[in-house]
Amino acid sequence: LLVVEDQDVPLSGIEDTFGSRVAGIVAVLTEQKHAAGVSRSWEVRKRDALDQLRRAGPDAAAVKAADLLHSVRGLAVALRTLGPEVWQHFSRGPDPALQFYRSVVAVIQDKLPGHPLAAEVAAAVDDLALTIEHTSP
Repeated sequence: LLVVEDQDVPLSGIEDTFGSRVAGIVAVLTEQKHAAGVSRSWEVRKRDALDQLRRAGPDAAAVKAADLLHSVRGLAVALRTLGPEVWQHFSRGPDPALQFYRSVVAVIQDKLPGHPLAAEVAAAVDDLALTIEHTSP
């Protein structure tokens, strides 16, 4: 997802390489960081990302689950290793981030009821919450 968001790889390049099905999933999950040349706020981007995920199919939810699983596990490791200064690299602190992650988990659980990936990402977010609690100043 970051390839399109942060690396300026066009969706057409994704489609040429991986096909229209994969490009469609990437399109649904890619945040629009700018509109008409203006940066969109974190809150607006995350609200829109949740709305897009709610409209997406189970394949996109599974990809989002894997993406979130990777992100929250990496963040938990970084917090345990480096401490709360990790949040300096984020546009928002732990509370808004954790709230967003929990919202994503709820949508994933709705889209993938009973799926082991949904349970795994929920557990990873719970672990992140405990890590945040134990590493907060």
